Amino acid sequence: MVNSSPNVASNSNITREVSHHLSSTPRIVSDEVRDFIELSLFHVATTSLGFLGVLTNSLCVAVYSKQGRKDSVTVSLLALSLSDLGLSLMTFLSVVSFMVERFAPLPKMNFIAFQYVVLAYTAGCFYGISTILTMYLSLERCICVAIPFHVKGMFTRNRSIVVTMFITIFCLSCYAPAWATQSLKGKHSPIYNTSRLTLSLTSNRRNIDIFVDSFIGIVLPSVAQVVITICTVVMISVLNASASFKKKMANKTGGGNKNDKDLKQKKSKPANLSDSQWQTAKDVMTEKSSEDVQQPTDKTLSSKEARVVKMVVLVALIFFVCNAPVLVTSYTRAFVTEMDIGKAYNNLYVTVYVGVYFSNSFNAWVNILVYYRCSSKFKETLLTMVRARHRL
Repeated sequence: MVNSSPNVASNSNITREVSHHLSSTPRIVSDEVRDFIELSLFHVATTSLGFLGVLTNSLCVAVYSKQGRKDSVTVSLLALSLSDLGLSLMTFLSVVSFMVERFAPLPKMNFIAFQYVVLAYTAGCFYGISTILTMYLSLERCICVAIPFHVKGMFTRNRSIVVTMFITIFCLSCYAPAWATQSLKGKHSPIYNTSRLTLSLTSNRRNIDIFVDSFIGIVLPSVAQVVITICTVVMISVLNASASFKKKMANKTGGGNKNDKDLKQKKSKPANLSDSQWQTAKDVMTEKSSEDVQQPTDKTLSSKEARVVKMVVLVALIFFVCNAPVLVTSYTRAFVTEMDIGKAYNNLYVTVYVGVYFSNSFNAWVNILVYYRCSSKFKETLLTMVRARHRL
């Protein structure tokens, strides 16, 4: 879970201090493997993804702002881009803080403490907002394509704005107790022989951590995973049904039907039929021709609707994959209490949370590829902005 990720950055120092206490405990992950994963996946890959996420989500925000908040989908995607931008920025700054403390520490500031107090739980808040927004976006599109005539006008631009504001306030409220019970306080450092800002926690912080870890780390990702899975299955089913219907219609339109051909071939009245009999025969054949044409169902999507649904499905699938490590790690920690800082499985704890950090960073930047691929309007607006920038 993202809110516990600040501990990743401080693990190296803590691990080295307590390693002699754990020498007799069998280790699943060795110190060498842990250090390699930290260097490659945390320092290099996650830093790169965080920086890339800041750039790509800034572009997404610019594109959706230029398009205008005309419908509920655009509002939701703009809010998701803003949230992913915040998550990417906090991730990038968190890794930088860790690198400063590890390779070039400053005497006046412990940057691991700074990361924990300022950056880590802010990143967790952005992660919560992105999670709920992705869930809302999936649920909105799922309902709209599953029962469109029953919910027509339900998801409006203004209502999406209100929902986005509610989600933001809700996540801020969840993290407010954590922010209120932590701070930076000056403490004498014998290493630097001066006062250094370090982490300070209140006495009731343990109860706060239990709430945040349980709700944000387990309940929220679990609910999101279930809801997004169900919505994705429904949307894929509707997409397949719509594509199948259009294929059948194209075949019928292209090949024609027997009655139409009969009518074309029999332009003149047969000699053995009277005028009334000929007219009756033509009416019957025309009626059968109309019955052969299948009428569209309420789940038949237009090309524009199909592209929007495909985009939401891809965003949901990416979130599902990237959220899986968060969920597995949270449940593992809940049952394996020794997987924590300074405990028997300290190295495993560091390794899996580096993976969680990486998966969240990847999820925060990759959506721009989906928007560009599935939305012709997004692609057109982005290319127009880039061309205009080059002309300056």
